[in-house]
Formats: sequence, C-alpha cells, structure tokens
Amino acid sequence: MKNDPNASYRLTGAVLGDGTAAAQIADYFGNNARNPIICVEGRDVQPVPKADITDVSALDRLRMRGISDDLYIDRQQQEFDAASKASISLGGSALNSYSTKVVGAFGYAFDAGLNGQIVPYFALNQSITDAAGKPRVIDPTNFVAVGVLANNFFDDPWTTDVKDVVTVKPQYLLNTADQSEIASLRAIYAPWTYFADAPISLNRYQYMPFIPIDVLGTVLFDLRTDIGTYTNKGNTAKIAAMNQDFSRAGFRVGYSMTTTNPNLPSFTLTVAETYLYGLTGFDRTIDVFQADFTWNLDKKKYLGLTASYKHGRDEDTAVAATSWALGLTAKY
Repeated sequence: MKNDPNASYRLTGAVLGDGTAAAQIADYFGNNARNPIICVEGRDVQPVPKADITDVSALDRLRMRGISDDLYIDRQQQEFDAASKASISLGGSALNSYSTKVVGAFGYAFDAGLNGQIVPYFALNQSITDAAGKPRVIDPTNFVAVGVLANNFFDDPWTTDVKDVVTVKPQYLLNTADQSEIASLRAIYAPWTYFADAPISLNRYQYMPFIPIDVLGTVLFDLRTDIGTYTNKGNTAKIAAMNQDFSRAGFRVGYSMTTTNPNLPSFTLTVAETYLYGLTGFDRTIDVFQADFTWNLDKKKYLGLTASYKHGRDEDTAVAATSWALGLTAKY
C-alpha cells in the first residue's frame, strides 16, 4: 500500500509498514483504532500535469518567478511550490552607501493547443551599489533579457505513469555590466513521473512515507542544452576575448520538499545543481549550485522570507560568482 499524492487522504505509517499484503489487509480492516484513514485537511487534489490554460482568466495567465525556466509551471499544480521566487532588496548605511537588488522573470501564458503553451517573458537580475565619493558598482552577473518559452506535456508512449515535458526557449540577453549581448536557444527535457510503488517521483510532489509529518517531496531532474552566439562581445577587451559563441549540454538535478499541515508554519526547501559541459566556446563547464529555504507567509505560498545561497558559473551569463541573500520573495 502506498500513499497517492492525488488522494485527499493518507494511510497511516502502521499500515504502510506491514510487510505482506495479507498482513496489510488484516491490520487495516481489523484494527481501525490503530490504522485509521486520515483526511488531509485543507489540501486540494493535485491535478494531472498539463499545460492547458484555455479556461483561465487573463489575471491567471500572468506569471512571476525567479528565473524564466520556471514560467511554464501553472499555479494550480502542486509543483508550483518548488518554483523559484522573484525578490527585491534595498540596503543602506550611515556612510551614504546604498544597494539595490532585483531578481525576477515575468511572463504571460498563451494556450498553444494540444496541451502546449507559449509564454513571452521579460527577465532581469540587477544588483547595484552606490557609495558617496565612489563610482557605482555593478555586479558582473547583471542582465536584462527577453524571450519566449514554448512548452508541452506529452503522454509517454511506454507508460501512463510518465509525462514527457519538453521546453524550448529562445532568448536575447544584455549583460548590463560589460554590455555584451547574447542570442541563445535552450532546450530542456524533464520526465514528470508518478509510480505508485516508488517512495519518490521525478519532478512531481508526493507525500514522503518515511517522514512522520505531512511533507511533500520530489527529486528534480532534467536534461538540457544551450546554444548561443554573442552579437556583441562587450566593451572590455579582456572579457570580450572570453565571450565566444558556445554550445553546451548537461543536466540539472536536485531535491525539493515542502510542509503541508495547515496548522503548522509552512516551509519549502529546494536544492539543485546545474552542470553543463562546453562542447564549444571558452568555458568548458558551467557548474552552479543553488539552495533556497523559504518560510511561506501565506497559504498559497505566494509570499515568503527566503534565505538563498548560490555558487558557481551562471548559466545565462557564464560569469562565476558566489552570493547569499535573505529577504522577502514572491511568485505568482
């Protein structure tokens, strides 16, 4: 017996722990006091993954995330909990030093038919520091970008337990630190799985039977490739020499978990590593690690207080950096 993430109830650990089918049946029907079925209060049934948005309002088509890769996930899907969050932070000191950081991706989803969608978007990552008597400091990872995310959920030809999710994303990016410009194309394949006998799925949340409290978890995994050309290599000779056209292939792997008990504080933890091997171009590897821990401030998990850490070479700009942040975040 396994807990189904789409059900509005949970089997208790005692039933799940019995070894044989006969023991499970006898224990379940013979001892209701010890092994009740527990209703999951306040949790909606998880919809089957899809991209059909024909029946949603104009407001529901608006999307705000931390990175553009996550704009394909609909808010009605439980996996929205693992999506990245936009953030803004302001800082200052008595020495007339001020800093501003804004990170986010903003899109509008259009239905493309046949379980597909198209999301034009605008994305930015801007971190600027001004200090009295000193030149403005612009972070080397700063950029603004526009693009279109096209996505589809395909039925797997071999099994109904898997959705083959394919994303294609052409993008134009301007690095606002060195003024370099990149035209790129990213393709991502992510299997969304749910196997009833498996303790955890790929890219789909399900209840963790080995955790005593109500926690949804999933393994994050996708295969990806990036192809790009520099339409402008920038205004700094040293950096321009490294800004070469590129092709890269690799994967993203990680883990996400979120608490669901409506009577307790809600937390979400997402940890992921992205690794790409440079087939062509100056950088032979793109390897970035990111971890985000969020205290969710509302039931729908739109707002939160997030502690984040990022280390490695950024996939969009290929600039190496290490950063951490603590602040108010939002997604929609």
